[in-house]
Amino acid sequence: MNRALRGILGSLLALIFLATAGVFAMKLARPGQELRRSEPVPAQKNWAANTAYLPLGQIRTSTKGDNPAEPGALVLVTPWFSYPADDGAFYEELAQKTRKIKTVIAEYFAGRTKDSLLYRNEEAVKQDLVQKINAELFLGQIQNLYFDDYVFFD
Repeated sequence: MNRALRGILGSLLALIFLATAGVFAMKLARPGQELRRSEPVPAQKNWAANTAYLPLGQIRTSTKGDNPAEPGALVLVTPWFSYPADDGAFYEELAQKTRKIKTVIAEYFAGRTKDSLLYRNEEAVKQDLVQKINAELFLGQIQNLYFDDYVFFD
């Protein structure tokens, strides 16, 4: 009995190894393709005059499914942006609208499929979100949005 189980286990391991080697040999595997690169820090920005707005925290939501019967992928995003450090009125508006900004971001991801978000790339997603967030603001505008986390879970 043990001999048969060892034979089956050995066969399965050999099959897994051969299948993996075959995928790499046929160049079908692309390890690291969906890994996120670090964000470039804008060189022209005067960071001393700006401060980061971090209270948005992590936002967990799901994307739209590929078809109505199928659930979408879970997405985790940790957005932040900078604003002028000396603009107290704009900070007050941001503090009052934090929940609305989170909702705008969650609804953006909920209205799109994982594939469409990956196809558009992270920079285009950020530009869309900046426009949607700025549409909610009156006392100032954000220029750039940054993601500390931008991860999809299937």
